[in-house]
Amino acid sequence: MPTNRGESTPNPERLMLAYLCTRDAKNLREKVDILDRFGLSDADIAKVSGGAVQAVRNARLANRKGTSK
Repeated sequence: MPTNRGESTPNPERLMLAYLCTRDAKNLREKVDILDRFGLSDADIAKVSGGAVQAVRNARLANRKGTSK
């Protein structure tokens, strides 16, 4: 499970790889679903996806609940 505290800062190459993997994702929920596999913090996912940290948390919660939006 990814850490939400941001204890370690990922290197730029890892963030670039994360960005490239989500380039074709249609929405934030899909991006969060993909980026959760990288073990990135909420803040790092927000940086890569161009969203806010709270939006990342909301998308992660929606993915867990399985709701469709």
